[in-house]
Amino acid sequence: MKLITSPSKCKQVADFIEKEILSGKLRPGARLYSMRELCTKFNSTVTVIDSAYDTLEKKGLIQRFPRKGVFVAKKQNTAEKKYGLITNVGVKTRPNYHEALFRLLSKSGGSVMPAVLDARKNWLKDIDRLVDDEPSIILIDLEAAFFELDELMEHLGDIPHLFINRWEWDAPLPENGVFIDYKRGYELALRYLIQKGHQRILFVGYEDQPHQSTEMYLREVAKNMGIKFPGPQLEYIHGYSFAIDLENTTEYIKNNPPTALISRSDEILFSFMSMLRLFLPDIAENMELVGFHNIIYSNIPGHEFSTFAVNYDLFWQKVLDRFNPKKSPISGIDWITPEFIIREATKFSK
Repeated sequence: MKLITSPSKCKQVADFIEKEILSGKLRPGARLYSMRELCTKFNSTVTVIDSAYDTLEKKGLIQRFPRKGVFVAKKQNTAEKKYGLITNVGVKTRPNYHEALFRLLSKSGGSVMPAVLDARKNWLKDIDRLVDDEPSIILIDLEAAFFELDELMEHLGDIPHLFINRWEWDAPLPENGVFIDYKRGYELALRYLIQKGHQRILFVGYEDQPHQSTEMYLREVAKNMGIKFPGPQLEYIHGYSFAIDLENTTEYIKNNPPTALISRSDEILFSFMSMLRLFLPDIAENMELVGFHNIIYSNIPGHEFSTFAVNYDLFWQKVLDRFNPKKSPISGIDWITPEFIIREATKFSK
């Protein structure tokens, strides 16, 4: 009779190993961690680990050989591509961003080496380490506010690369790339709010002044709406202005009370709204919000607000199609329009 083990523990072990394989950390043909290592890491038993192996073997991710050990299954495609990913999107900060890429590469036989950069540290060393691993192609997704384009390109050398998701540098767009159309998102949000009758809207951002690309997008979008940015109907405000200068911020909002807020981040919007509810509850009471990226902050019960979601399965498929020899050559710029998720404004209760 086969022992029944804890499903949650088995799944925890299997998910850990699967992620190591799909991310490229465990390469095809590599020996898996020993039973002893996994038992120690998960405070578990050999039976639990063996059950996790059963799950992984059914998925075709591992192979077990008697008296030899357990190995990552070898791919049939010997010409698989090894991608490098340079980004400052953290593994847990953007729903399905990394996971969608891992899934697609698992199906196509490729692998990815992510380099998640921190602009506060020596990020060029992380790029050098990635380059030393000799990836076939490097995918680049960085916020220009924190990283220098010239330095980045100098350290990439001659390795083929593709810019993806964001382009915010003070430079012309590259000839090729796959980008999220944030400008289109701003236009959809602003049009929606104006049609609902909002005459005073603030764009909430991370910096003291809007980044160059943000300012350019907002100017163009406002012009399409027949208004000005900055102007009476649409202005910019620092998301942490309450913390930096409470007195002037509260005075500014009292004198020019907005009825709607837009941001490129659910997180900063929720943070700003929390301060608004604390210090100016009467103005916050009927405020309508539109965020971005559909993370937990726009889904908190009693605090829900509209937002945008990116279809990262579609996004990564368009990226990988650029390097698929079975498809017709694809070049130029490809734009992905985010999905507008409209939620009814939640009336704030004091």
